[in-house]
Amino acid sequence: MELIESMPFEANAAIWGALLGSSRVHGDVKLGIKAAEMLLVLEPEKSGTLVILANIYASAGMWSEVASMRRLMKDSMAKKEPEYLDEVGANMCFALDNHLASENTFVP
Repeated sequence: MELIESMPFEANAAIWGALLGSSRVHGDVKLGIKAAEMLLVLEPEKSGTLVILANIYASAGMWSEVASMRRLMKDSMAKKEPEYLDEVGANMCFALDNHLASENTFVP
């Protein structure tokens, strides 16, 4: 956060998105929450923010927060964007028409 606060300009969605992603990689829940809050202000239509925040909570074992994020996504009718990719173990998973599919799934 020191870097963000010391920048000579206002942080934009790209900067907050990078922080959210790095928070997920490094397991920094507190920074992830702050980055997600800022992204939801700047880009409320982007459902990926909630998905990544739910993943941060899941990685930290914060299951009640995961459930809250999923309820929020369902209530707001948020959908995963088709380009969302996530590596799960050795398999690649992706969202296709709001359904989770694996690399071995046949898509007509």
